[in-house]
Order: sequence, then structure tokens, then C-alpha cells
Amino acid sequence: GVQTCALPIYDFRGMNNIELLNQLERDFKNIKEGEKITLDSKVFIPLYSSLVRSGKEINKYLRKIDLSNIDFYNLSVIGVDFNGTNAKINPQMVLLKSLYKTNLEGMDLSSYSFEDVDIRYANLKNTNANIVLRQLKILSVAGANLIGTNIDFDDIKYIDIEKTIFDEKDTLKVKELIK
Repeated sequence: GVQTCALPIYDFRGMNNIELLNQLERDFKNIKEGEKITLDSKVFIPLYSSLVRSGKEINKYLRKIDLSNIDFYNLSVIGVDFNGTNAKINPQMVLLKSLYKTNLEGMDLSSYSFEDVDIRYANLKNTNANIVLRQLKILSVAGANLIGTNIDFDDIKYIDIEKTIFDEKDTLKVKELIK
């Protein structure tokens, strides 16, 4: 279940990243596996921004926060691992429309547009995302995991697919692209 828990209001700007992570370790250690705390956006956004800037593995914190009502509008999700969280990430709303190196595995993205979005090296496995390749920000899906997505290959003559993992159903279309 979702446990409501008030974290202390930190002045994140005054804390260095090590102090912040140490404080979170202390505050989050009592949250049992499978439980989530609810944070107000006013608390979550500076916390999230500080965690992202820390460059550390932040998934273990994100998994313990109820992200279902958090709006990621204009926040960077580049390189963030959301696997196992209940976040709802709209690719149109995040900073720079970039999912570069973002792990969204298992998140339902079927209702979102990927127009002008960068999905290079993103893990979109089992997201049911509807991706129209010609509408992407960059004609590249290099390094992306696209298993369990729906890809529209129409009007594509060339696209960078280096190290991309495609669904079995897309194999023939991919072979046509590289011939």
C-alpha cells in the first residue's frame, strides 16, 4: 500500500550531494519493501533535481516514492531508471522531450506521442509505445530496446539502428532498412 509519510523539508540547495544522500538513507530506511511514501510536488521536485544532479543510482529512492501523481513537466529524465516505479512519464512534457538513456521498461506509454522525442538508448521494453519513426526528434533509435512497442516504419529510408533491440515482429522491416 501507499504509506503517507512526511519527510523533513530540506533546503536542498544548501546540502551537498553526499549530505543529501546520507539524509535520505536515514529517512527512507524505515520504509518497508513494497511501501511507498507520498510527497508533495513542492518537496519532490527539488529532491528529484538534487538526486539527478548527484549522478548516483537513484532508482532505489524513486521506487519508495509514490510517483503516480507527480508531474514531470520540464524535468530532465535523461539517464534516469524508472523501472519498478509507478511514475507516469509523458515524453512530450519532459525537458527537451528527451528520453535519452532513460529506463521506462514496463510503463504503459500507449497513450503518448513520441513526436520530436529523442529515444536513443532508451529502454522502452514492454511499454506498448506507439512510435512513428519519421516523427522522432533525431532519426536514430541507436541503443534503444524496442521490444513490446509498436513501430511505424512508413516513409523511412534510413535511420540509425546501431545496437537497437527490435521486437521479433519488426525483423523483416528492419532488414529492409539495412539492405
